[in-house]
Formats: sequence, structure tokens, C-alpha cells
Amino acid sequence: MLIIKGDKITKDGANLLRVWQVINDPTEQEKVGAYEIESIPEYPKQKRGKSSIMYYNIDSKEFLFEEEDRPLTPEETAEETRELLVNIREELKKLNEKK
Repeated sequence: MLIIKGDKITKDGANLLRVWQVINDPTEQEKVGAYEIESIPEYPKQKRGKSSIMYYNIDSKEFLFEEEDRPLTPEETAEETRELLVNIREELKKLNEKK
């Protein structure tokens, strides 16, 4: 048995649960205030500078995800810096070719 817990919110008229905990084989105490579910969907592929927030529609029993901005991780910052350097090198190469 899987259960989820989270913060109840109403968004665009829908009763949602912003999921912050998933428990497999819960105790009776953990079941209090939780929603029983069959399975958890996979999170969308992570995008640079974005977090996927999982919501559970209490009425339709469906999951949905929303993107939220977040600070870049050190790896994402390094990747972004490398991309900028590649672009700068390409532009410098074009300028040198015009001479």
C-alpha cells in the first residue's frame, strides 16, 4: 500500500494536495490524514533552473506536475558557463575570419 501526504490547496477550483511525502507500507498512525494511491507517476525530466512540484487532484484522483523556478545547482551553473564560453569562442572565431 502506498499513501501520500501533503498540503491541501484549492487552485483554479480544484481540490489539490501538494505532495511532500510518499510512504510505502504505512503504519496506522502514518495513514491518518493521508490518501491511499495505487502508484506514483514518474517525475518529468528535470529542466535547468526548474523544479517539478507534484500535485494530486483529490476529486479526480489524478496527478499533475507544475514547474517552479529554483536556483541553479553547481552542475547547472558550470554547464551554463561552458555553453557561454563555447558561444564566445564561436563569435571570436567569426570576427577573426572577417579580418
